[in-house]
Amino acid sequence: MVEFSQDDEQARLTCRFSGELRTNECMALQEKVALRVTSFLEACGRDGPEPRIVFDLKELTFASSFFIRIVLSCVQRVGRKHFTVIHASDFMAGLFRTVGLSEVLKG
Repeated sequence: MVEFSQDDEQARLTCRFSGELRTNECMALQEKVALRVTSFLEACGRDGPEPRIVFDLKELTFASSFFIRIVLSCVQRVGRKHFTVIHASDFMAGLFRTVGLSEVLKG
């Protein structure tokens, strides 16, 4: 499951993930997240602060490795310095480190 919140002033899209995201759930979420990111980036335009995407994993209990595909697609859209993951469990933090994305991890 994912819930979106957008802060237009800060040009920030927060995606709050919850529950267990097994491969099938991730496959279903991939398009939903991609469409939301696209509409967010279009709304940001070229004036103002650079867009940032935050993945909040506080309520996420499990995610398959397919979840990394969703992460990578967002990183490609906004760049590593404008993408952040917060509240990652030890398991998820380890997964991010394994795939070379440790710099996106925050608190």
